[in-house]
Amino acid sequence: MVAIALDAIATALDAPFKFDFFIQLSDADLSLRTDTELRAFLARMRGRSMINVHEGGGTTLLEANQFIDAHTIVECGGFGFVVVNKTSVSFPLTAGCCIGRSGPAAFARLPLGRHAFLDEFSVHTGSQWAVLAYDFCHYLLRDPRAARWLLAFERRLVPDEALLQTVAMHSPFKSSLLNHNLRWIYWPHQDGDAGEYWNRIGNHTRDFVGGPKALAAT
Repeated sequence: MVAIALDAIATALDAPFKFDFFIQLSDADLSLRTDTELRAFLARMRGRSMINVHEGGGTTLLEANQFIDAHTIVECGGFGFVVVNKTSVSFPLTAGCCIGRSGPAAFARLPLGRHAFLDEFSVHTGSQWAVLAYDFCHYLLRDPRAARWLLAFERRLVPDEALLQTVAMHSPFKSSLLNHNLRWIYWPHQDGDAGEYWNRIGNHTRDFVGGPKALAAT
């Protein structure tokens, strides 16, 4: 997912025009504002990137970040993954979450470890969907300071929810960030037990928060 996003940004940077914003979209995104409204809002935000960055997430976020940091993952050309220096017992995220939905996982002992950058600097997390200003896109793809982070996240679990945040928070653009990605998402666990929602809509196999609620006209 990260490689595709970076390739799309590179294509936009190489295009024969200069854009103001690169808007990274999910295939499930629906606009809640008109084009005129969006243009008027973004005209006031020119030069600022809108990236969701988790702040003060407490012990749950800390534990999740530590867990992600502790695992090295190697993607095998889109065919699956190798979990480095772990076993299926010590790495439970191979069914229904994170890598299990993207391809099979194998386990192996390899002479690979965490990138030193992840020990030296703090890692920030948040949503992978973002609105990126042109100058930040140029920094992300063309500045050697950002290139170091791309290497650090190359073998990291769930890099799509940490790369943009970490690069931005350690960049000259930190002070101009808007900590919001202009998305409204309604998660089942916002109403309490997420399992109750999945059971109610007829999916009795879901025992985890597998996605946001489906929105209807009512």
